[in-house]
Amino acid sequence: MNSTFILRQKVSSVLASWNPIGVPAEIAREEYESYVEPIITIGNNPQVLKSYVKKLVSETMGLDYSDENAGNRAEIDAFVRELVEIFEQERSGR
Repeated sequence: MNSTFILRQKVSSVLASWNPIGVPAEIAREEYESYVEPIITIGNNPQVLKSYVKKLVSETMGLDYSDENAGNRAEIDAFVRELVEIFEQERSGR
């Protein structure tokens, strides 16, 4: 299996687990598939990933997001940390 396929699968899995709009689990991967490639393109850049995810949540998905809300920030931060971990594992060959 090539590393690009594995990376796509890992990012897709994290997106499906995060599931910010709360779709049924059986369709979550499909629901968020269009966000996998932009996330991979950004890669291991936490600040840019965080900015992209905030915009994704508030503008693309139309969800309420506020930097002043500690819960919002914590959720985005945790999601971005998971993505960064995937990219670091990919870089180190794990």
